[in-house]
Amino acid sequence: MKALIEEIESFGSSGVHAYSGKFTGGIYLAQIPKEIAQCITHLRDGDKSIESYLEIGSLAGGTAYVFNKFFDIKTTVLIDDNTREESKFRSSNLADIDYVEFIGNSQSPEAFNFVKDIGCTFDIVLIDGDHSYDGVSSDVKNYSRFVSPGGYLIMHDVTGNFSVRQVFDGIRASGNFESVVEFADYTQKFICGIGVIKRNG
Repeated sequence: MKALIEEIESFGSSGVHAYSGKFTGGIYLAQIPKEIAQCITHLRDGDKSIESYLEIGSLAGGTAYVFNKFFDIKTTVLIDDNTREESKFRSSNLADIDYVEFIGNSQSPEAFNFVKDIGCTFDIVLIDGDHSYDGVSSDVKNYSRFVSPGGYLIMHDVTGNFSVRQVFDGIRASGNFESVVEFADYTQKFICGIGVIKRNG
């Protein structure tokens, strides 16, 4: 685990004050290294082959880069509204990755139809877009249906954001999943937290 964390730290952070890491820059990863390392290890230890990836809220593309680095992903689909400054780094960060993207509001019919028209399910659907309760709820409702059997719905900021936490706890209480785990690095000043929900196979 230590070696994996150090490798992720070497990629660069969106801001060491918020996400820790060794430096600000590189791929501008908006993840706490220990949390995403624990998530990756959990997925590696699972019984699901990770070959397709849908991400809602991509920012600089750092998280997509990391998942493509550690898994043999063949299909990568991204949705982002490009309102954050770091978005300008996405194309260069993902220059060696074959991906398609929709630029706009993830809650719009156009975004939903963009994903629907691709015509596949995804082994990972990662939600990290609008962090309001209504926004998170909408993204989970719209895109969780695209999780493949035995695949994963992953939610970022389940520990550090109250609205995201509410939605995550609602899913946990529903029992409509095979398993649910949470990774949070409580040694950090700012805690994000990653929730991993495995769909029934």
